Amino acid sequence: MRSTVLTVIILTLFAAAGAFASDPLGPGQVDDPNEWIPAAGSWRAVGNALVQTDTGELLARADREAPHAGVYELEFNVRYQDGGYRSLEAARQGEFHGGFGIHIGADEVPLGSRTWGAGESYLLWLNLDTRSRTAIEYPEHYGMRAQVYRSESSTEMELVENVDIAEMLGLSVADLEPFLHMDVPVRLRVDNRSGEVRVYDPTMPNVYAWLELEPGTLNGRYISLRTNSLSAGFSNMQARPAN
Repeated sequence: MRSTVLTVIILTLFAAAGAFASDPLGPGQVDDPNEWIPAAGSWRAVGNALVQTDTGELLARADREAPHAGVYELEFNVRYQDGGYRSLEAARQGEFHGGFGIHIGADEVPLGSRTWGAGESYLLWLNLDTRSRTAIEYPEHYGMRAQVYRSESSTEMELVENVDIAEMLGLSVADLEPFLHMDVPVRLRVDNRSGEVRVYDPTMPNVYAWLELEPGTLNGRYISLRTNSLSAGFSNMQARPAN
């Protein structure tokens, strides 16, 4: 259990102008980072990775057409690059803020536009916020959080799942430092008929956490990558039907 949840926390910290994709991301296809559609932030292709470099952007997003039929899996690597703190002094005081996530089931996405939501979709979000202001004004977001938002439109998102992982296990930011600047594999299994979404542990392939979401909202044409207040690289994106 500790290994599984720690992996999720690690992802919390890792927690280029493109063109419209010529083809959807098909089964077993390794994604071309040049074929994502930037909406907010500074996205660029670096080798086989799509990197968001603006550490000040709160709503960084890039979109990609991908299959959302039946039961399918999404895999990619994520690597922390920079950011997650306002200044070096803030970092010394232990005040961090940064996160990343992925919208699944997205439809009617506002392509090329900076928005809060992404059509009708679910945002799986991993977030670290240790700022004293957050503890006072927004305690539901304080700490190391695994969160799920339901997006209704470009301007509406509702927090529907919210787990304070650090409080549950008594972990600190220092526990994460050895894992910075590493590629971390992410694997999701989505069943848009039942609404079950599995998030696999990168260190234990058969171990996963699961969510029960609304099946109708999981049907869509796009996936969207997001970051908040940090720079991160995403590589080796694949989509395929699940066994």
